[in-house]
Amino acid sequence: FDVSGAVVVRANSDAYAQTDASGGTGDAFGIQALLPKATAATQTAAAVGSGVTLQADSLDIKATVDLRKAEATDNLIAISLLAGGAGTSADANVAGAVQAVLGGTATTIAVSGALDVVAETANGTAVARAELGGGGILNVQVALADASNTASTQAWIADGTRITDAGSVNVKADSKDTATATSNVASGGLISGRGTRADTTVTPSTQAWIGRDVRLDLRGSLRVDAIAQTAEGDASATAAGGGAIDVGVSLANIDIRPTAQAWIGGGGTRIDAGGNVAVNAELRQQQVGKQLDDNLAHSGVSIANDTISFTGHGLSTGDV
Repeated sequence: FDVSGAVVVRANSDAYAQTDASGGTGDAFGIQALLPKATAATQTAAAVGSGVTLQADSLDIKATVDLRKAEATDNLIAISLLAGGAGTSADANVAGAVQAVLGGTATTIAVSGALDVVAETANGTAVARAELGGGGILNVQVALADASNTASTQAWIADGTRITDAGSVNVKADSKDTATATSNVASGGLISGRGTRADTTVTPSTQAWIGRDVRLDLRGSLRVDAIAQTAEGDASATAAGGGAIDVGVSLANIDIRPTAQAWIGGGGTRIDAGGNVAVNAELRQQQVGKQLDDNLAHSGVSIANDTISFTGHGLSTGDV
């Protein structure tokens, strides 16, 4: 292909999986359950593949996931006059991949201007909420919530690609991934038992690289960036109630293990650049709310009331 102008390759996707289960019962004896599950696992790719010969002013390859969200919620009210049991389990999963790739065997690219290969996850999030309430003389209730985000964002120049006379080259993977699980039980009875568990897993992968046996000639700068803008998880489990004999257990677990990698491959890879060469992998955490300092105004101290007043920050115990 010989193009007198810019070549643009785009792939965009939007995915929102939502389940919502709710109900209410009242009887002498009863057993109830709600089990909503939502999964968003899209595959989004923009590519110029192997065996391509292209000459153009510039080349822009970009794959974007604007939204990849899974949300599972349930709300159950279960009341049994004598004896009963109820359970809810909300499960939300985000997976899949967004990929931008250039080249492969027998691919030759000649561009006089910028060459960009970019993959972006703008918003990937999993949300699971389980809410359960009720009561009875003998009552047992359990609420479970599980949210996981294991998606990947990848941008690369494939093995064996040849790029000549480029003005600049930019290979970038950029992601924003989160997950939240919340479970709550409120119940009571003469003999009452409650259990809640919230599990959150955030293990996204953000990778940018130049492959093996790549020949890259450029007059300007080369950047290879893998940026995980957010990899955040929240889990909250609460159980409230009472009874003559009462047992309540709440468990909240968080597993956050993001991967951010940027590299230039080995083998026969050769890069001749007229400008800077930068290879960068970052795991960032955007801070929200008011940023506090260590200054305390005299007006915030009351000797008479034995109190100290601090600036409202909107955080709860355990927030970071």
